Amino acid sequence: MMRVNATSMTRRGFALVATMFLIVLMIAITAQLATATSIESLVTTRRRSTLAHQLAVDSAMLLIADQLTSESQSAARIMTDLDLTGASRLEIDVGQVAIACDIRDDGAKLNPALWPRDDQKEKLKRKLEGLALSRNLARTTVRPRPTQQPRPTTASAGNQGSRYVWFDQLFQELPAGMLFGWQDGVDNGDDVAVWSDVLTLWGSGRVDIRRTTHDVLEAVLDDIRPGLASALLAQRSADRSANFLQSALATLDGDVRQKVAQRVAFDLRRYAITIGTAIGGDRRRWYVVAQGGGELHVLHRSQIRW
Repeated sequence: MMRVNATSMTRRGFALVATMFLIVLMIAITAQLATATSIESLVTTRRRSTLAHQLAVDSAMLLIADQLTSESQSAARIMTDLDLTGASRLEIDVGQVAIACDIRDDGAKLNPALWPRDDQKEKLKRKLEGLALSRNLARTTVRPRPTQQPRPTTASAGNQGSRYVWFDQLFQELPAGMLFGWQDGVDNGDDVAVWSDVLTLWGSGRVDIRRTTHDVLEAVLDDIRPGLASALLAQRSADRSANFLQSALATLDGDVRQKVAQRVAFDLRRYAITIGTAIGGDRRRWYVVAQGGGELHVLHRSQIRW
């Protein structure tokens, strides 16, 4: 785990440091306004506190974007963590705010966008039930519902077909804490599987075989031919960094190869980032999905615990 203090970041460039300084100042002022007087109403206090938390998330995303899109040693460490353990953790001190970030490979998860039609719901249901069994998520009742037309955004332009836009479209009832682990005040702990470990709603539907797990890849491919996940992952290097996709596809027959190629990719650079912010005793959780590359583009951001 890497720990960063906002005051020691001058080596990352003047623009980033200047922006972080302004956000730190705004957080300090906002936090003081939220707690300075008992005359303020509770609603106003909570609103100002929420702004401080949001600014803290902005600070975290600035630092994460700088690291994920650079060629720095810190960026290499994050990639190594993701390859070897599936997660990279970062702690940041921004003024009086403590921020904890958990970065994971969002592309390594199953995406129901591959099966959006009504006549594919039973197939999708079977795949999700298989994942529920393998991850001890059997308390969930899987029940895919009709897809929706998402709101057009800059980040999703060109990918506006009917699709699943939120997780509750896939389940009859999702018990508290089984989606993110902290929902509705329930904290499952780091070692308990939750649906956000294996399920994503962002991207084209392809799964990233650089870091995906066997059970997720098997769920994605088993309707093409059982056992494909084992055959493909047998060629993945131990450090996960070498692109083995083309050589793995070359071992498959033509028709199967074409179908598999439509569902897999290598190094999609899409990240799921859980951010915890703490200002005194006020703790919040946020879920962010971002697309990397030359720049980091946020695809989704929401507060998952108040």
